[in-house]
Amino acid sequence: LESDCDDDFRVEVENLPLGDYGRRVGGVVQGTLTVALVAGEAEGEVEFDNDPDQPGELPLTFDPRGQLIEVVQGGTVYLERLFP
Repeated sequence: LESDCDDDFRVEVENLPLGDYGRRVGGVVQGTLTVALVAGEAEGEVEFDNDPDQPGELPLTFDPRGQLIEVVQGGTVYLERLFP
């Protein structure tokens, strides 16, 4: 979470199989992360901002602080971290 002028929250992944992944915050799906080839590398990103003004930014309507962040596909959890 960045606190310059806006609140911004982003999840980035690399080297997962290509495809769409759900991103859960505190057990609630908050957006889809798409992993695609970028310059020959498999990577994906989803970004939320309280004042979205860039292409691809989604409205930040939740507080990720203290929440479990997960990247999931089907029943598989590929990433889980507790956000400070």
